[in-house]
Amino acid sequence: MPNVNPPFQMAGNESLGSYEPVHLFAGEKEIVTESFTVGADLAQYEVFAQNAAGAAVKLDPAAVDSTNKAIGVTCYAVTLANGGKVSGYTSAFLNHEALVWPAALDTLEERRTAMRGTEVRVGTVL
Repeated sequence: MPNVNPPFQMAGNESLGSYEPVHLFAGEKEIVTESFTVGADLAQYEVFAQNAAGAAVKLDPAAVDSTNKAIGVTCYAVTLANGGKVSGYTSAFLNHEALVWPAALDTLEERRTAMRGTEVRVGTVL
């Protein structure tokens, strides 16, 4: 009698390492994303500002121009060389520890202050 249930060798039978989810959201708030022209290399979940031309650039709290005011958080990493657009959260309640901040902003209170005037709120995951 033929074997109707042969043993199967499963593809991908190797360890791919561990996975730990990113706890991006810290609370409930309307989530809004907008598209911005790329003006600099930006990491995923990086807090960004806009330069005089309206392009998304790294937040620089020490600057004396518009790049010292946060306007959002990137949804994904992007490079200037690739150009184009980047999507950013302009409204959300985000976990400050999951975001990429300038080194000068290292406490929750400093980070909350940096986001004042935007619809992005930052806090901690309980």
